[in-house]
Amino acid sequence: MNAESRATVPGGSDDDFSDYSSSPPHSPTYLTAPLIPPNGNANPQTFLAKAAIWIRGPRPRLSLTPPSPLLNITLPSRRETTIDLHLESHLNSILQPLQTPIPYVLVILAYTILFSLLAHVQNYNVPPRVHKKCHSTLWGPNSLCGLNGQLCMPMNTSAVWDFKCPSGCADAELVGTRLVGNEEVEYKPLVIGGGDEEGTYRADSFVCSAALHAGIISNNGGCGRIRLLSSFTNFVPSTSHGVSSIGFPSSFPLAYTFSKDSSINPCSELSTTALFFSVSASFLLFLLHPSSKRESSPSSTTSSRSPRSWSSPLTLYYPLCILGFFHVGLFSDTYGAPPSLERLFSLFLPSLFVLAAFYSISIRHTLPALLTTSPISTAILYLPAFWVGALSNLTLEKLPISRLLPSDIVKRPGGIPTFLAILGIVLACIYHQVHIIRKTGWLPFYLRGYGLGVLALLVTGVIGGFGGYTLRVHHYVLPMLYMPLTTFPTRMGAVYQGLGLGMYLNGVAAWGFDSVLQTSLSLRQDDPMNTALPTFLTTSSTYDPSIPLSQQVIKWGPVPVHSEWIGYSLLVDDVQRYVGMEREVAVGGLGTFLNKSVPHFFRLAFKSERAVGDYTKAAVLWPNGTWVDPPPGPSY
Repeated sequence: MNAESRATVPGGSDDDFSDYSSSPPHSPTYLTAPLIPPNGNANPQTFLAKAAIWIRGPRPRLSLTPPSPLLNITLPSRRETTIDLHLESHLNSILQPLQTPIPYVLVILAYTILFSLLAHVQNYNVPPRVHKKCHSTLWGPNSLCGLNGQLCMPMNTSAVWDFKCPSGCADAELVGTRLVGNEEVEYKPLVIGGGDEEGTYRADSFVCSAALHAGIISNNGGCGRIRLLSSFTNFVPSTSHGVSSIGFPSSFPLAYTFSKDSSINPCSELSTTALFFSVSASFLLFLLHPSSKRESSPSSTTSSRSPRSWSSPLTLYYPLCILGFFHVGLFSDTYGAPPSLERLFSLFLPSLFVLAAFYSISIRHTLPALLTTSPISTAILYLPAFWVGALSNLTLEKLPISRLLPSDIVKRPGGIPTFLAILGIVLACIYHQVHIIRKTGWLPFYLRGYGLGVLALLVTGVIGGFGGYTLRVHHYVLPMLYMPLTTFPTRMGAVYQGLGLGMYLNGVAAWGFDSVLQTSLSLRQDDPMNTALPTFLTTSSTYDPSIPLSQQVIKWGPVPVHSEWIGYSLLVDDVQRYVGMEREVAVGGLGTFLNKSVPHFFRLAFKSERAVGDYTKAAVLWPNGTWVDPPPGPSY
């Protein structure tokens, strides 16, 4: 293969790759055979021939060189001359005495010690039951608390205990639609009540959002004290401290109030402090890394190739990834309250294998090349995108399309414009990378590789569909899909790599390696499953208000023939009050909880041996004896 027919690999010439401690990601030998036969059998005027020539790329192929430092600025001046401001070069010369292993190791040790102390104070200096997440509740939805709420009802219904909330709970919201009585609540914090003089909340309210509504904590987090109430009637809605609660005019078996008399000390929320130290440490890693001191010259080839050398980019790459992983797992997006170190370390080792693959496939062709020009520019390119991805629960997931479901995009305010804007940005980024790939002669290889990848995903989705599974591309999978596209030493390639690394670390540390095939039940969150719905035979035309409430009988239709359903689950005022196979229930047999002076809400679902289906929407029995039939459709 002569020099002219060889494809220029990312980073420029072969000598360039030696300098950047990297090598061609794939063998380009397949390009030795021209895509258009030289004997002219293929008609160059045909569409396929033109497409093949376009895919092959231009001749000669583009040779990429590392971009110049961002802060080296050239300004125009008079008389057609320019002024070169080598700001970054001067800063690099100032930093060179510090770009040795000793300052670099000291920064890592100091950060590790400080981070460990912050994590201990934040998560492990109080009993685990004190910690609450923004979506924590004392009562589960629908049938999750069992018959009459026995699985959620505490032994002491007048207990008092302290709690601690993280920051950012003003943004906690229901992912789908939840029915409270006969009112649908969606895409807002679930806070029920709090508008009465005592500030009483229903037990299935988000504890931290309710505490924010009550003024006990701020959006920066805080501590307080909960006092349980065994039962309460008429939860009053209100708007306070930026949080709106909803009302519930009936009774609920468990409620609570708040007070500020917390014994937790200290109660400060340290997530912001930890983020400051983590971002600062990551920037110092770039500035002080010893590889930034060497110049791009043939004489430095030996040290750049050695994986044990302090100047190896691996000594920057892995500390950065470890820093991001544990910051997500212990501060910014914890899985539990407090986070489980056992779970976190069980995910850490497998994640390192994926990170090693990222480096081998793409990052080793970009990060080393940029470090040789300037560590400051490299930090500016990588770190903002890295932290946007690592903090995606605070950045990307705030967008109204976090689940990428058509129902979310259509129903949520701003969903369609946001989706179109993001789609345009993504397409522009893909076009930009494809343009570079084509110019360098690698587009045929990428088309073949991604074609096989798309085929594998389609086969996986079809196979999963036969078993009732849905193909789900989680956000930790997205960087795996697009990271190979960033295998080029360009500024945008560095930005894409930083974002991908952050998204991957957030996905794994916060949620683990979720399966790409999942059932509809595991994906439902607050959404119905679209199962069969039972039918009330008690209707507005058959209900007799002259019969006393305690003697009323609620009736419903049979289960579908040849189905998995064998019985029924009845919710009364959002609490499961009946589970069985009978097709009617006497109101008097449901207990003494029914108050004649308040409305009551009835919802019905089919039940199998293992699960409960979708509930109907609420039928309402008003105090004057009026029965209102449920609207059509399921509820959750």
